[in-house]
Amino acid sequence: MKGTIKSVLLDKHYGFIRGTNGTEYFFHKSENKEVWPKLKSGDSVEFEIAESNRGPRAADVRII
Repeated sequence: MKGTIKSVLLDKHYGFIRGTNGTEYFFHKSENKEVWPKLKSGDSVEFEIAESNRGPRAADVRII
């Protein structure tokens, strides 16, 4: 899926992506270590949707 980084909380190691479907997805540094230091609000990204005990979340985030 494609989306846009809504916010990145570097000190907390997580952030949120707004998908093209309008849904907001949580993402965490532990699943996105390669791009983590490069992500910033407004970046266009692609990601996979993974299930967690708190609902869907973004994984394998890639900057496009």
